[in-house]
Amino acid sequence: MKVMFDTNIFNEILDHKIDLDFDKHEYYVTHVQFDELNATNSDGRRSSLLNTFKVIGAIKIPTESAVWDVSEWDECKWPDENGYYDKIFEKLEAIKSKKNNKQDSLIGETAIVNKLLLVTNDKDLNQVVYELGGHAKFLNDFLDT
Repeated sequence: MKVMFDTNIFNEILDHKIDLDFDKHEYYVTHVQFDELNATNSDGRRSSLLNTFKVIGAIKIPTESAVWDVSEWDECKWPDENGYYDKIFEKLEAIKSKKNNKQDSLIGETAIVNKLLLVTNDKDLNQVVYELGGHAKFLNDFLDT
């Protein structure tokens, strides 16, 4: 199974000492998860999160869209006509305006377009990805499979 972890899952893995069989699935990430983890205020926590990120050994892929002041220009694509980014962003904003909705929209779009299972504990992102035809699970549900 091809899996993408939302940024909040790295925190869950670290906090709850979750032991995953990293050989069981193919894991994918974008620069967005790395950037969000790297923005952690506490030096010790940031180091632990980045180590967790590294241990998973995920394949880094570009985001499917480029967003000003968010995207790393060498790690994103120009959007095509699918419009997933805009749809996800609009739906997330309608539910609740959060400062990371742009980042979540990039992660969600990339998961949908690449047919990846998005594992997230963000109920709003989980719901929106599912509504748009993607596959999303909460961490506990993923661990049960």
